[in-house]
Amino acid sequence: MDHQKRYILQQRDLNEALPYIVRHGACNDGQLARDVYGSVAVAERRRRALASHRLVKTIQGPGGQLVSVTTGRGAERSGTELGPMPLALAPLLQLEHTLSLVDLAAYLVATEGVLYSTEREYRRMRRLGRVSEDVPIPDLVIRSTAWAGDVFVEFEASAKTTSRYRAILSRYAMNRQPVRFYCLKAGARTRLQVLIGEMGLGRLASAFLWNAAEEVAS
Repeated sequence: MDHQKRYILQQRDLNEALPYIVRHGACNDGQLARDVYGSVAVAERRRRALASHRLVKTIQGPGGQLVSVTTGRGAERSGTELGPMPLALAPLLQLEHTLSLVDLAAYLVATEGVLYSTEREYRRMRRLGRVSEDVPIPDLVIRSTAWAGDVFVEFEASAKTTSRYRAILSRYAMNRQPVRFYCLKAGARTRLQVLIGEMGLGRLASAFLWNAAEEVAS
């Protein structure tokens, strides 16, 4: 059986795939194929190789798909200085959100050529006192030579209340922190667009409709 067989690890497994999984917290084989290995067959084989060395393990995710997460040993080998995703804190809804963020990051890299930091990386920087505690913790932070400074990214799988969005936008406004909202539902985008206009934040904040199934090629 696969879990009893030890595969030979490749440099790409350790230098690319392992950090990729740790940075995001979790990913599926299709995402590994798209962003690291180039084909699903190769991604599945290399994921089994990593699992045979107890660097990753698979759990059942949304829709019954296999989702890869790192073990403590894998996190240590990744060189990211991040720990593994706590599985007790990874219910299906959280996993679905995490997988959507993997796709959103890939979309932004493909369409705008950005560099990005994940929420997990940002939280670590905050714990180390390297970033402000005055702004909300974003889902992604993107940067590019096309603009100055970091742009925060929030993924909205469902609409929050108007008062909640107003509070979030106010914190971004106080810190003059540019932010983009990528919304799965049209209602969330509309609510945000109305608030952004009412609060005069058109130069600071923006809201887009985005769906991974439509925007990111498998």
